[in-house]
Amino acid sequence: MSETKKWIAVITDGVGMAKPSIGNAVDLANIPMMKSHWGPNIFANEYRTVSTISRLLEASGTAVGLPEGVMGNSEQGHSTAFSGCAYKEPASFIPYDIANGSFFRKPAWETLVAPGQDNGTVHFVGLLSDGNCHSDINHLFEMIRKCAKQGVKKLRVWGLLDGRDVAPHSAQDYVSQLEDLLKELSLGNEVMDYRLAMVAGRMTSLMDRDDKWERVQRVWDAMFNKQSELCQSALEAIEELRGEAELEQGEYTDADLGLRLIAEEDGSVPSIQTGDSLLLFNFRTDRISRFMSWMLEQPLTEAAVAQGVERSTLPGGIDFVVMTNFDPENLPVKSYFYEGIAFKDTLVDFLGKHNKRIFHTSGPTKGAHVTTFTNKRSKSKPEHCTWRILESDQEEPLGLEADMRMHEIRSEVVEAIKADGHDLIIVNLMAPDMVGHEGNVDHTIAAVEATEKELKGIIEAAMLAGYGVMYVGDHGNAEVLIALDDDGNVPTEGEQNAHTAHTTNPVRCNFVFPTEEECAQTVSRDIEDPSLANITATIAWLMGLPEESFPGHWQPPMFERRC
Repeated sequence: MSETKKWIAVITDGVGMAKPSIGNAVDLANIPMMKSHWGPNIFANEYRTVSTISRLLEASGTAVGLPEGVMGNSEQGHSTAFSGCAYKEPASFIPYDIANGSFFRKPAWETLVAPGQDNGTVHFVGLLSDGNCHSDINHLFEMIRKCAKQGVKKLRVWGLLDGRDVAPHSAQDYVSQLEDLLKELSLGNEVMDYRLAMVAGRMTSLMDRDDKWERVQRVWDAMFNKQSELCQSALEAIEELRGEAELEQGEYTDADLGLRLIAEEDGSVPSIQTGDSLLLFNFRTDRISRFMSWMLEQPLTEAAVAQGVERSTLPGGIDFVVMTNFDPENLPVKSYFYEGIAFKDTLVDFLGKHNKRIFHTSGPTKGAHVTTFTNKRSKSKPEHCTWRILESDQEEPLGLEADMRMHEIRSEVVEAIKADGHDLIIVNLMAPDMVGHEGNVDHTIAAVEATEKELKGIIEAAMLAGYGVMYVGDHGNAEVLIALDDDGNVPTEGEQNAHTAHTTNPVRCNFVFPTEEECAQTVSRDIEDPSLANITATIAWLMGLPEESFPGHWQPPMFERRC
């Protein structure tokens, strides 16, 4: 028997494992191939069919470098799966640094608060939620309290509304908490002036990932040029924006809302001025990198120019601070609280050293996940890699086109197989996650079924060419689309609310072998709490590379020998 040396790694984005329910699109979908691979008990630690082996993996919390109990996300899922271990994200240690005071002793904090102790204003911009995927509003609360203690006189918050990593229509809860704190600190203090300046849906403003630069310009013009409709309060603004969204879109979440500025106490329009400071308090900045590039006064991209975007001049003397130096190569910020993760050898690095070639492909919304997130989060393409990311012509909502051009992604994979010039193919099938964020069960069922269709086409082409296929979810999402009660069940009484966020559920990792004999002779290794971190070494092992050469920080492969 010859061992399979070439493999395809498919991320079935957002496909998690949960007990059956009327909100579990994965269970309700007609996906006979995947379910046959998973076996009669999807929660069993291992299940073997004729030529497949299936393992259950952890994909959230500490297993992927996040705080305990925090839902998984695509960035962490892909990074962990292809780096061999779970690197701790800032979300894991920011709360401890704030609690012990070390956060406020960092030079970046002094840079931020100094203008507000003089005649300037301290500004915060970021996502107002506790989803812990991009930000945590509790970090913001503690920073605002510290500003008050240190004599910052004037403070403004420019808030992005979530509805994606938290309940779809929960913006008013977070805004109310924030406004209560701001009023509490300002009440009865003639010196302190703390207010909310803006609310805007994250996807229509600064956290869009579809290269729509007019969205960045809209926020830029609001923040620096006072160009936006004005509301007297944030809650009034949210209600007004929701009315507009319902008329224009029908189904929507807070992420899809437009933008409103919130009037100053005297009715004037807020703005950021020369001599102020601005903190981007999102600790994950990949989704907000376009705004960062403008704050760093980098040249407009070709895409921005083609879209007719115009950027007004940034007022001088603004101290721009970020939480994490996420991408120093492309976004060289001067003032930040934390360095980005110092990744050691990843699977991409390791295969390059062994003269293996890799083909990466996905659709535009998940392009970075199969390229930069597998490559130490660097945008510099290694010579041994080919990156093929489809351009976007997709308009939200996504449910009406549930396949999200995955058939074209499958075609890219099939052509790469035929070319026979790559040892590993990394691909993302994104529809279950992207459509799942809408919280529509029927649409997500269609997305999961479309994923099976394209996955089946990839597997069939792979088997004919002698490739093995591994497919795995990077986190849960599509398996919980109706908010669960405290017992983890869909409520049988009262209102049933959509669930649009990721989950903490495990995922299935499945290995499809070209021959029954090779599958039967592949022996599983007994691993305590296997997770996405075990995937890197497993792929290298399946490609025939010696385990003794693996970097020491890698978690062990899921298999130990062939009989």
